[in-house]
Amino acid sequence: MPDSHVLMLVIGSNTKRRGGVGNYAPDLAITASLPTKHASLLVEGRSRVLRLILRGGVTRHKVRIADLPANRTLVNGPEFGGSRTDGLYLPAAERFSGRLYSQLERQGASLLPGARCHVLILTGLYGLVTPSESTQDHQCHVDDHPTFRKLWTQDDRLTEILLAYMRHFGITHVLDLTAQNSYRFLIAWERIRKEAEVVLHFFGEQTAGDELLVPLGALVRDWLCNATEEKLLSLRPGTSVETPYERVYLQPLPKPPTYAPQESERQGVELNVADELGRMRRCIIRLADATAEGLWEEDDVGVQGRITKLARQGRIPHVIADYMIHITRTRNKAEYSGTYRISAPTLQSVRGEFAAIREWAGTSKLPIPDECLEL
Repeated sequence: MPDSHVLMLVIGSNTKRRGGVGNYAPDLAITASLPTKHASLLVEGRSRVLRLILRGGVTRHKVRIADLPANRTLVNGPEFGGSRTDGLYLPAAERFSGRLYSQLERQGASLLPGARCHVLILTGLYGLVTPSESTQDHQCHVDDHPTFRKLWTQDDRLTEILLAYMRHFGITHVLDLTAQNSYRFLIAWERIRKEAEVVLHFFGEQTAGDELLVPLGALVRDWLCNATEEKLLSLRPGTSVETPYERVYLQPLPKPPTYAPQESERQGVELNVADELGRMRRCIIRLADATAEGLWEEDDVGVQGRITKLARQGRIPHVIADYMIHITRTRNKAEYSGTYRISAPTLQSVRGEFAAIREWAGTSKLPIPDECLEL
């Protein structure tokens, strides 16, 4: 691993190189650098995603994900906690070949593993991998089904793993080049900011979402991988860098500046709703916990039950409690529908309710989570 305090986070790609060799290298995996507890968290998450894929119940555009050609060769190997030894592996930096990786050209397979700073790759199936980590061919976009997102964000699973990696290597600066909201918001960034000195999110002057991966790939190739530690540590929020394609803005929060393009919503409002409702619910839980002041009893069951009890005790105004419960129910209904699709009027309603919740928290001088402020 490089002797650096900087971590660059990128995402994998839907396009991958096929095949590989039957040689899994555990020493090159991120789990080799994690405490046992966090390595187990990661392996368990991978295993649960793999089971969903192999079970065939998860669909992509009405096609069973288990029937996608790449997934037919997936086996329960050691990276998933399994015992199969017939998997075919390539290093992650060699496996992925999509937009960002195409910009790395022939040096791609060695550029990311040889970077001066730390590099981790965020993926739907593997969660987090190092560029050198052994990976099987697969097709698993985090948007294929809401359950994938839930598995990685429940109890901040990926965030906990990322924080453990940062602590192990003394990471102080995090560069977020994920580009796509669907992957960026697998991480609870307000928690990362509490432990890192600097967190920078990269947004394009002309493009957003997956289109931004091309200029970001060029930036990785031409500068970020080979930049000195001094140069990387000097990066600051509110500044910008040039690529052969467009200017890229560096922002302290995971949303683009108002003058930059916003990521297009996919399938109506599904993607943004998945992120937005989930984050609203997490904020409501944290506000309720702060209001309770540690007075939860063992028989307290469920978020809605806790909120109702706080309202009866006069700790939360009844109208605010009603808003909290309605948002929670809306989020649950959207998730269990398997689409996260809700009507525009309903979305507008819960946004108004959440604004009222946030205003009440502010006037009550409650510690408002950063994630609330980003909504």
